[in-house]
Amino acid sequence: LVDMAAGVAGAEIRQRGQLIVEHEPSPRVEADAGRLGHVVVNLLVTAAHSLDEARAAANKVTVRTGTEADGAAIVQVHDNGRGFEEADLPRIFD
Repeated sequence: LVDMAAGVAGAEIRQRGQLIVEHEPSPRVEADAGRLGHVVVNLLVTAAHSLDEARAAANKVTVRTGTEADGAAIVQVHDNGRGFEEADLPRIFD
């Protein structure tokens, strides 16, 4: 699922920086694949839009799968973009 999302969002990210996908062992997750894939694509596209195109050589978006200490599956998206404005944080998941 994460690889599919990275494929969909990859072109958007590669215009602005490097896309890194890292998979560690993770448990199987029961979820609606379409909805979960949509969430991951949106996270990756949002990360891409936070990157300054003038710094494309230094920009990175990393998506990582793995397992938390309690056994829960995780998907993490990190970028070195500009981040969110403080005023937008309360509405970040709207």
